[in-house]
Amino acid sequence: MSEYTSIESLYIKNKIKELSWDKHSYIDNLIRLYKFIKSPPSQWLADMQYAALKSQYKEEYLNLLKEFSLELYEVELQRRKTFFEERERYLLEMKKDEHLSKEDWLRAGGKP
Repeated sequence: MSEYTSIESLYIKNKIKELSWDKHSYIDNLIRLYKFIKSPPSQWLADMQYAALKSQYKEEYLNLLKEFSLELYEVELQRRKTFFEERERYLLEMKKDEHLSKEDWLRAGGKP
């Protein structure tokens, strides 16, 4: 089997050089992730696997994506930026709502 010697990704090749065999499952996951990047899954189970790998290896995903396609990398960076901006707006809105509810509570005679 030549799975490790036939790796296309320079990023993964460099990771192999840094790690010992007992970390091979990490490399196996990166190989799976890179394969998904190159050929996105079309079945829901594989898509769930892809999502799990992207979530588990956030930094590695960005590095592999950048290596594969700068355009997809930029799209992902923008997606993450938008997500965090929307999340921040949501959290601020929740905090504002909580403050208004507390004021209403106090006006109704509730204890602080």
